[in-house]
Formats: sequence, C-alpha cells, structure tokens
Amino acid sequence: MINLDTISIIVPIHNTQKYLRRCVDSIINQSYKNLEILLIDDGSTDSSGIMCDDYKKIDSRVRVVHKLAGGAGSARNLALDICTGEFVCFVDSDDYIEINYCEKLISAIKINNADIAISGYYLDYPKKSIKSDIVLETKLINGPEGLLREYLSTAHVSGLLWNKIYSSSLWRSIRFPETRASEDNATSYKVFDRCNTAVIIPEFLYHYVQRDDSVEHKIIFKDHIVSIDFAEERYKYISNKYPNLENLANRNRWTIRIAMYYRLFITHSFLEYKDTLQKWISFFENNDAPSASQQEIQKKIVKHPYRYGYSYYLNFTIRKIIKKIIRR
Repeated sequence: MINLDTISIIVPIHNTQKYLRRCVDSIINQSYKNLEILLIDDGSTDSSGIMCDDYKKIDSRVRVVHKLAGGAGSARNLALDICTGEFVCFVDSDDYIEINYCEKLISAIKINNADIAISGYYLDYPKKSIKSDIVLETKLINGPEGLLREYLSTAHVSGLLWNKIYSSSLWRSIRFPETRASEDNATSYKVFDRCNTAVIIPEFLYHYVQRDDSVEHKIIFKDHIVSIDFAEERYKYISNKYPNLENLANRNRWTIRIAMYYRLFITHSFLEYKDTLQKWISFFENNDAPSASQQEIQKKIVKHPYRYGYSYYLNFTIRKIIKKIIRR
C-alpha cells in the first residue's frame, strides 16, 4: 500500500559527477524522510552512474535507472512512469536543496489543501549565493485560470520545474518532449491547467547553480529553437481555453520570439540560420506587438534587423563581463 505522504524526487543525471554528491546528499538528508529518490542516469560517461549505484547501497529509498542518453526530458519521463509517491518534485543534478525543502513545501500543501506548493530560490555563483530577484509573500491561488494568469504575468509562478512540489495526479498522461532544451516550458502550463489550488511560500529553499558548462548556459541555438514552437502551442492552448488570458499569452509568445531573436546573435548563429531569421523578421513585420515595450523592440528589429541584433550582442557581452567582475 502506497503511503499518501510519500514524495518522489526525480533527478535526471548526465555527466555531473562534480556536483552530484552535493545534490544527492541534500536530498537524502532532508528533514522530511518519507521519500522515494529516483536517480536516472541518462547515459553518463563519467563516474555519475557509479556514484548513483553507491547511493543505492547505502539508502533503501534510492532507486537507480541507467539508460541511453536521451536528454533530461526523456529521463524525467521514465521516472514519472515508475514513481509511486503521491507527490512529486524535480531536482536537477547540478543543483541542491535546503534541508527543510520537502518539509516546508509539503506542509504548505497540507495546510492549504493545495495541489502545488512553490518556494523561492537562490542563484548560486562560484563565490556567492544570491536570492532570486523575486519578492515573495504567502499567497494562495485558486483555480487553473488564476494560476495561469500568475504564470503569464508575474515572476512568482514560473515554468521552472524545480522549486515546486506537485500532486502526482497532475502529471498523469503529461510528459515532456524529448528535446535538449525548453522542455519545462512545453509542459508546465498543462500541469497548471489541472491545478485547483496552488500556494506560494515566502522562503528560499532551492539552489539553482550557475555554471558555464550547463545546457542552459551554453546557449546552443539549435537546441533552443524549439522554444518558438512551444510558445505558439502555449499561446493557442491558453487563448482558446481562457479568452481572458489571450493578451497575456500573446505577450508571452512575443517575449519568447524576441528572446530567440537575441539568441541568434548572442550565439553568432544568424549567418547559419539566415532563412530562420528572415521568417522571424517577417513575423515581426506582419504581426502587432501586444505591449508598448515590445512595440519599440519590434520597430528596431524591422528597421535594422542585423544592426540591432548585433548591438544587442555587444551590450550583452559587456553586461556579462561587468557581472563577472562584480561577483568576484
């Protein structure tokens, strides 16, 4: 018989031996003990898989699966297929959690009869840990439309998988696309659409480690181009089901479009993807941006698509250098 208070913690792992011990130790040492810990070795070629097996030997709550490399989405899908907990959460293998992460979030769920609990998070740099730029207060959000509105309009509810605990039933039949990036943004809104009540707690419990060699920080354009399709699917899904959210959903897809336009130049991919760039410029020319700030950017892109993109790249590079200096 499954204990209804069991939390299944899903950790997709691929070549993160440098960070894995800190991650898994933060999980097995949780103050909340009723855990099922799923370590999914996604084709690691370093010592990560061996480390997973060692944890299985010392903690009976640990389940290990070794699979061919298929990306974090495929690893999470496998874990969702086999997990047994009434609740589920996701931790990336290079990140880690506060010792009371599970206790605080599950308590918030129980007290508020919620389906999802959300906490704040830290941005962890090599020499310092900084709270994310979000002002949090305890907040109860009722109904899927209310949660989707928060998701589209505030930073309190993001599409990030981690920093949340979910009722496992929300994930029934929902799985990640097996891409190399943005799989969370292709799924989170569908999960939110099933949520009756969500609760935000004003505590910072998750550590999002900022490392230059991560999938996200490599900013590989070909891996992220799917973001456009996901944004279009999200826009159609939300605007069709919740007409009152159409404008917010449209702003969201424009944000993704603009971000991907910038990424073309940040990664120097604009020469390799000339046809893609022309399609996006055509989109900017033939569609009305929903907000004043986006309209200003739209004008700049349409008027000088290459010059504006390259100037953004230069500014981005300068800001990045300044941030590195400040964080030393």
